[in-house]
Amino acid sequence: MWKVRMMESTTRKRIPRKVAPKPHAVHGVGVAGIVSRALVAALFLILSSCGSAPARDSRGNALVDTRPMPPQPRPGPRTPASAKADALVIQVAAKPRDTNGNKFPDLIEVMANLFATPHPMPMHEKGAFVFQLYPGGAIDDPTAVPLREWRISGDELEKAKVINPLFGPTYQFALSLLVTGTDRLPLMAADLVAWFEPADGRDNIVRREVHTMQIGAGLASE
Repeated sequence: MWKVRMMESTTRKRIPRKVAPKPHAVHGVGVAGIVSRALVAALFLILSSCGSAPARDSRGNALVDTRPMPPQPRPGPRTPASAKADALVIQVAAKPRDTNGNKFPDLIEVMANLFATPHPMPMHEKGAFVFQLYPGGAIDDPTAVPLREWRISGDELEKAKVINPLFGPTYQFALSLLVTGTDRLPLMAADLVAWFEPADGRDNIVRREVHTMQIGAGLASE
């Protein structure tokens, strides 16, 4: 009996076990691959629809911009070439610059505009600009001597001409204390005044406003 059972057990065929497919593999493409492909397709549809459909109101009607186009820019009024300047506007930088790095300011930056009444735009004219720098508060003293004086004319004045995008025809000057002296001055207030001398001999166009600034430096900076 025992022998027969042994023979039967040795002659039975082994049935191979079925191997279940991997839970994350479907036809050779992983779940992550399927998700990424779906996202790419959705993104393509979104991008392809952008800009293709016009904006619509609550009733579904397409919104159309009916506002008129802005007018083309036109140049501003120009001062006639025959006009004669009778007014001067001066703008001075709040603080002179130290161009040589010795801690003593030495360059005063100025922008000047000439006007001919009643024209609103500035102009260029032949002549000369004169700038004088006085110790602070000494401008009304008839005996006061200016610390510096600059007279700009001829080719130097031509080089100062610019067309400012905001103000139109303008003069730009860089008044250096180093041209006729040193910048090593004691710390003090200084007043700048200016006028224009027309080339045809008319009266000088004087800017009554005084521009006050600080020049020099303390003893510790020397």
